[in-house]
Amino acid sequence: MRLHRIGISALAVLLLALSTSYAQAADPGAASRQGLLLTATPTPTTTPTPTVSPPLVSVSVVSSAPTVAVGSTLIVTATTNLGLPKYQLYVIDVDTGTVQSQSDPLLTPAQPGPISVNFGAVSWTLTAVRAGQVKFTVSATGEICAYRPGQGYFCNWAGGGATSSTVTVTASTPAPSEAPSSSAYLPTRSR
Repeated sequence: MRLHRIGISALAVLLLALSTSYAQAADPGAASRQGLLLTATPTPTTTPTPTVSPPLVSVSVVSSAPTVAVGSTLIVTATTNLGLPKYQLYVIDVDTGTVQSQSDPLLTPAQPGPISVNFGAVSWTLTAVRAGQVKFTVSATGEICAYRPGQGYFCNWAGGGATSSTVTVTASTPAPSEAPSSSAYLPTRSR
């Protein structure tokens, strides 16, 4: 019988607590009027994780001149904000819209080799061999690092590319010769 009374008492306390919490939800002052002390537990919330945009890869390519004559050299320079970059230069024939012909290039070397450095700009020296128009496209891959608040620095492997403005390769023209102005300077034959 005694267990029965304890069970009924526990049930009564549980019902009182439930009714008080419902009453407090409907009337927040009801609990204090009944002499009960209820403390609200905060609703759990999640702290949003700050989103950080990944760092942007920057690549640029420029030529030393907008026009070059056949037989002359041209310097193409590329830069990037990547660490440990590997650069690759492609010479694009504007007439075909593709990488220049290996057998009949406008500039040599026809396919310049890749260049890897720790950081910074690189340059290729090319020689004009026939007339036409080209653009230079550079691709660069390397390491890019950024800082995330509360997380520290992180690094990723990334890549990017750029294309130059059009460069015109002109046919070389021979320098005008100094032709004599009169026939007096022409050699004569004696008989």
